[in-house]
Amino acid sequence: MEMLINIYPEGEGKTLLRGYAGSFMLEQFEKNNHRITIGADNIISLSLIDESKKTPEITQNKINLEKKINTLIGSKKMDINTLRTGMLYRAPSFISYSDTLRDPK
Repeated sequence: MEMLINIYPEGEGKTLLRGYAGSFMLEQFEKNNHRITIGADNIISLSLIDESKKTPEITQNKINLEKKINTLIGSKKMDINTLRTGMLYRAPSFISYSDTLRDPK
């Protein structure tokens, strides 16, 4: 997805693509019981949404995913703004705001 975003011309369309891609990624993580947070120095960390589902395998998977995402961001293969914009698009206040902008039926 990041390759498509990078070849798209600068402007609002690029931000829109970045937001949809980030929103999709966040949704997939949430479906698998993970929440992404962006910490200091743009370090990504994952936390479990439901701690009762914690197992050693899930904990190891979480650590591996964090490492992979941070490596992708560090190597510039993934833009941190994709996740940031996706977080914005998934925010309840943004969703209710965007509902007011839709054309009436």
